[in-house]
Order: sequence, then structure tokens, then C-alpha cells
Amino acid sequence: MEQTLLAKMTWVEVAERLKAGYNIAIVPVGSMEQHGPMLPLDTDTHNVYQLILKATEMVADEVKPVIVPPIWCTYSWQFMDFPGTITLKEQTLANVIVEVC
Repeated sequence: MEQTLLAKMTWVEVAERLKAGYNIAIVPVGSMEQHGPMLPLDTDTHNVYQLILKATEMVADEVKPVIVPPIWCTYSWQFMDFPGTITLKEQTLANVIVEVC
């Protein structure tokens, strides 16, 4: 399987992939919020990233997607009473996703 992690690729490798006609990027979006006293704050981000890694393995030879580093901060205002939660405004999150894409 070819390299799929954008953060581990050089700009030359990305350019070669684009030149070959492969232009699918997967942008994982998680959060930094509470999940009860037994799970870490980055549970959502970790889980979505691992799921995408596994799914990408299944299609990597045909589709050759690239996995962008996760957006780990989302709109989590409802958990702001829990220490460690980091949230963005809705429009800020939308802007981040659009600009990354």
C-alpha cells in the first residue's frame, strides 16, 4: 500500500499523486471533549482517525486517498462545564473545514 498519510508525504509525493489523477483527501474531524471519567478527551478524534486508517487500507490500491491530519477541535459548547473541553464557534469550525479542504 502506498503512503496515505499527508503528514508523512513530501510535497513531491503529493504532486506525483495529483499528476497521476488521484485527488481524494479524507479529512477526519473529531473533538476535544469529555467522555466520562474513564476516557481521554481526544476519544472522538482518536476513534475517527483509526476508523479512517482501516477504511483507507481497504480502498488504497484503487482510490489512493490521502488522509489529512485530524481536525481535533470542533463545536462542543455543551461540554464547556467539563475541564479540558476545547470548542470553536460554529462558523469558525465551518471555516476551518472549508479552508483545509
